[in-house]
Amino acid sequence: MGYNLAGFHVVGNVEIDPQMMELYQRNHAPKLPFQMDIRDFNKQMASAVPDELSGLDILDGSPPCSTFSTSGARSAKWGKETQFREGQHKQRLDDLFFHFIKTAQLLQPKVVVAENVPGLLVGNAKGFVTEILAAFDAAGYTVQVWKLNAATM
Repeated sequence: MGYNLAGFHVVGNVEIDPQMMELYQRNHAPKLPFQMDIRDFNKQMASAVPDELSGLDILDGSPPCSTFSTSGARSAKWGKETQFREGQHKQRLDDLFFHFIKTAQLLQPKVVVAENVPGLLVGNAKGFVTEILAAFDAAGYTVQVWKLNAATM
């Protein structure tokens, strides 16, 4: 919604959860909605990226954060598939950031915004941050990391 308020137009989205996809379409009416796993989206884009998605001004993503949240058994879920109540197929979540970076490589946006939880910056999860930064660098992006307090936004 913030992008719309700032004058941007939402061109497309990728969402695996059917309920969230319905809500997103109702609120933003993207021209190119993709209800699928980002892994499948990347496979589809590898053969042909629609002109509307190539060279976007901004690619914004929020790879699922439950495996990095400080609540729950976070590291116990690393490298393991999980089934969610929303009916999605079993999937790994700790590697989705890397699939998001692959999306950036395929679409070549001018700017990439990626949001996650502060738990990604503490403990053993910091190893993922090192890998994420290296992957963004390999994809040709200069990275800045900020920890923001949502209460002040």
